[in-house]
Amino acid sequence: DATRGPGDVRQSELNALAERGYVFGYPLVVTARTFATFAHLLGLNRVFNQQARSDARTRLIVAPNVDTLYSVAVLDTRAGPVRLSLPEISGRYHTFQLLDAATESFAYLGTRTTGGRAGEWWLCPPGWVGEVPEGVERIDLPTPQAFLLGRVLVTDDVDVAEVVALSTRIELGPADL
Repeated sequence: DATRGPGDVRQSELNALAERGYVFGYPLVVTARTFATFAHLLGLNRVFNQQARSDARTRLIVAPNVDTLYSVAVLDTRAGPVRLSLPEISGRYHTFQLLDAATESFAYLGTRTTGGRAGEWWLCPPGWVGEVPEGVERIDLPTPQAFLLGRVLVTDDVDVAEVVALSTRIELGPADL
């Protein structure tokens, strides 16, 4: 509009801009709060493994499955890559989902992607320059902080002990640079 000066902004434009900013920024605020809460409870770059099936009191995951045991970790790669080691998990559905700071999934490890084979992955911060050792797979994170959400199928209460024993073999820690 030629009649408007550079400082002239309509309220509707300000409202639209504020709305876009809120929609863009809100997930990051929620993630920062969730990250801080989980980091306080669980620590950074440490795996928490669920020890029993979920029920109505379970609050670790928003809407937990009763046929799943969860493994959760808050990842912080600002100091460098983090090493993830998974044991062989064959004959049982499982997935380890990686989510960035905006809670967008960017990688999955599990039945459908690895066939359940054991392996080691380096979770690398954005822009990290370096080589991973032979036999290690590299996953580049889109944000320096991320979440790991593992799910392993459990068929019944008797099966819980086997899955708990399996989950104790999941390792997460600093990569050996």
